[in-house]
Amino acid sequence: MMVNADLAMYEAKDAGGDRWARLSAADETRARRTRTTSSGLRKIEYAINHDGFELLAQPIVSLTGDRPARYELLLRMRDRQGNVIQPGSFLYIAERLGLNGDIDRWVTRRAIDLDARVR
Repeated sequence: MMVNADLAMYEAKDAGGDRWARLSAADETRARRTRTTSSGLRKIEYAINHDGFELLAQPIVSLTGDRPARYELLLRMRDRQGNVIQPGSFLYIAERLGLNGDIDRWVTRRAIDLDARVR
């Protein structure tokens, strides 16, 4: 019920100011979105609580030099079966449900740990 209420709130916000929205179980598109969001929520919460994210370091190579000048960190999430979930599939849901701060904190801690190990 809370996921439906949250989705209705965002539907109303997306439609513009001074609006309201109602999610109906009969509306298959919205029901599918609710199931997807609910499933995504469970996966994100699991990843946050069970270290289910990973950072990949992608080198940024200078065209004039041989060594990478810097690295860009890429975030991935793994589900309970170990399958990689791309950020486009979970960051939108995390942002809408207010979990992006938890993910940001996870990334910050791991990036600092990674930097300390490399130095």
